[in-house]
Amino acid sequence: MANSARGKRHSDLAGTSGEPVFDYNLLSVSVTGSPAQGRQAEFIPEMKHFPAFLADITEEEVKGSARTITYASHGQPGSGPVFHTIDGKLFDGTVGASVVLSKAEEWKVVNDSYIQISHPFHIHINPFQIVEVFEPNATLPDGKNKYVFQAADKTSPDQCLLDPQKPETWKPCDAGPKANLIWWDVFPIPSGRTVTLADNATVNVPGISRCAAVSWITRACT
Repeated sequence: MANSARGKRHSDLAGTSGEPVFDYNLLSVSVTGSPAQGRQAEFIPEMKHFPAFLADITEEEVKGSARTITYASHGQPGSGPVFHTIDGKLFDGTVGASVVLSKAEEWKVVNDSYIQISHPFHIHINPFQIVEVFEPNATLPDGKNKYVFQAADKTSPDQCLLDPQKPETWKPCDAGPKANLIWWDVFPIPSGRTVTLADNATVNVPGISRCAAVSWITRACT
């Protein structure tokens, strides 16, 4: 028996038709030999007690205002070197952010890149929870843009109209899960989108994720 796990596209890898640019296998499993005999494994239908160490970070735990971390990619792939910055600086080995032990913080992570590159976000020490993701390049099943910035471009009730002049409106229009959030080690911050308005002016709308993390020692992961 052989099974394969197929790769699924992210919108940053979509072609103009909405189809994947390429397909790939993530994993293949081949099972040989005779089936095991004896007592079969029994699976419990649900966990009796939710592990305390997987509990969500609450709003009450988050202290102070959210930090903003801005990723950016510069250059065009295929036409010269592409380099990446965090808060406008190339990585040189210095510590970019310091946190207080056992304190919960919320970070607003911005991807100010407009060449369809999702930046992987990984903080090396702790897992974190994603509480909000705004992906300006997201599309609907019919291929239309999920987010539009002019009333004339809204042709479907499933599209969300945002104000290109008000960054405070650049948020997801559908509510994500609010409980039992996933603990992430790496998360792709979606790329931004350049919007052309009726007067041919352009506005850069970045991809945004909001995450929460606690600086741990006993629950640290690398």
